[in-house]
Amino acid sequence: MLTVLQGNANIIYRILHPPNLAFTRRLLRLHKAVSWIPSYTHLHDAYLANIAPLFAQDQLVAQELVRVPTEVFRRLNAELRLAEHASRDSTSYDARKAGRSTTTSFSRPASRHSVYLDETEMYGMLVTDMTASAPTPDRDGNPTDITIEFKPKWLIQSPNAPPHSRRCRTCALHAFRLSSKPRSKKKQSYFCPLALMSGDGVEVAKIVQSLFDDQVATLPVDRKLQYSDFLTEHLLNSDLLRRLEQAQRTLDPAGILAWVDCSQELSVNFLTATTLRDCTLFLRVSGAGSSMAGELVVDARLGDLDLKEPEPVKVVHWRETERTLIDDGWYSGAAQLPDGDAVICHLDKEHNVNP
Repeated sequence: MLTVLQGNANIIYRILHPPNLAFTRRLLRLHKAVSWIPSYTHLHDAYLANIAPLFAQDQLVAQELVRVPTEVFRRLNAELRLAEHASRDSTSYDARKAGRSTTTSFSRPASRHSVYLDETEMYGMLVTDMTASAPTPDRDGNPTDITIEFKPKWLIQSPNAPPHSRRCRTCALHAFRLSSKPRSKKKQSYFCPLALMSGDGVEVAKIVQSLFDDQVATLPVDRKLQYSDFLTEHLLNSDLLRRLEQAQRTLDPAGILAWVDCSQELSVNFLTATTLRDCTLFLRVSGAGSSMAGELVVDARLGDLDLKEPEPVKVVHWRETERTLIDDGWYSGAAQLPDGDAVICHLDKEHNVNP
């Protein structure tokens, strides 16, 4: 198996020699032995009950529970330990050099060391492979398949935001976080989610352009223009984004401050809304032809949909964050960033047009 991604809680693998067609265009997700992660059976049941009914099947990164033999976890953990040992002397490690039956080619950062897969877990998850792996190049050697991903975040304003706010929830939090970071860390890709949902073609095109610049910067200019125009039009007419926006609106009409007592148990609807504010949208664009005139198709799916857990420390953090954004003027725009930095929110643009 080939490591695709290492996260705080999971490792994603590609099965290089699938045993049957069920594994085609699927990745295997396995979780680490960390105390704050529920079992995969719990996460999968919560997904089926609360997330899956909100969207069409082809709008979600599919997930399927599969039994994984303990020996597989042990073998992969052995590979992780070998990779850690090798990484002390080099930046990467290829398990094939050790003659292992499992193929793991990756570097393991020191921050990931000493945390391994949970060998007591009996299941893994097969998930839709949204990567543009091994794309078929065009006649000039450029890839015809690309994947863009981003977090849509809060597609509507927070129910707790003050009237006449000049920043949305996402922009307010972004500005607040920038204010506390060293200047050298302030430059990062960012866009206002309300601009994404505005229906303004110019605004959406700017967002798509920034995503392309960050994620597929090496594409030739003409190919990038073709693909970005195609994705701009797709996002402007996206049923998936409209469904996501509507679910966020209906599942949490009152906001976190409606939960006056932090000891109150948060509703499943609220936790679902919170999950949908932190999911990832994957856009895999494929060129059906090998020339610029080839037809483009997009596979758009939401992932990262493990239902949020109502941990008391998280509830306190969510409430305190919302109060800070309100009381310190991050919503209203009274709180400004130093040194000429700015977070341009779609709400502020609308206010300037219609004061």
